Amino acid sequence: MSTFLITSTGRTGTMFLANAMNRSAYWNVEHEPPTSHNDNIKEKTRVGNERFAKQKGYNYGEVNSVMGEVVSEIKVDKYGIIFRNIYDTILSMLNRKRFFDREHKWDRKFAQFIRLADRERSNLIIISFSKMTTDLSYFNFIVSQFVHGIRFEEISPVMHSSPKIYLTIDAAIKDRIITYGKVCDMIMKYTDCMECIIRTAGANIGDFEEELKRTQPTLRE
Repeated sequence: MSTFLITSTGRTGTMFLANAMNRSAYWNVEHEPPTSHNDNIKEKTRVGNERFAKQKGYNYGEVNSVMGEVVSEIKVDKYGIIFRNIYDTILSMLNRKRFFDREHKWDRKFAQFIRLADRERSNLIIISFSKMTTDLSYFNFIVSQFVHGIRFEEISPVMHSSPKIYLTIDAAIKDRIITYGKVCDMIMKYTDCMECIIRTAGANIGDFEEELKRTQPTLRE
């Protein structure tokens, strides 16, 4: 019996992946259980470890971006981190109106990701969002690293997109929702962090070509 936790920055297809993995007859895979939503970091860690401990003796996993802030403190058998291009992630968050508190959470998450990559290299899978959502063989490979008894003939069309308010970050800059400087700083800062984590974890850097593109907005304030 085994446990795993896959996490991310958010807006990286975690619900899609959890739903796909939960089709295995041998695994219970959840997406962001209610008890994982807690702004108190110590409490989130305590409750998270209790939640996994209760599943001892079962095959249980979570695909849960909100646990990224404490992932290195959670005791499971295997870990995963999904990475998506930072420009695309920021744009997706702007369209969900969830950007206002994101940077300080990302700082905590990336610090946790780096710690996890240093400590759990042999038990950590780094996942490319772009390949997971477009490459069937890669998708099946990733699923097989965490659950067994299931294989897909196509990538499930369960990927739901939110209604688009902004098609580009330039439009959000024009509306003064975010600044050009803030976007550029975040793209450089977090893409550097992402590349460091990918290399530290020993993942194939070639799998993350899309994620590591440093796309920049063009509209200056």
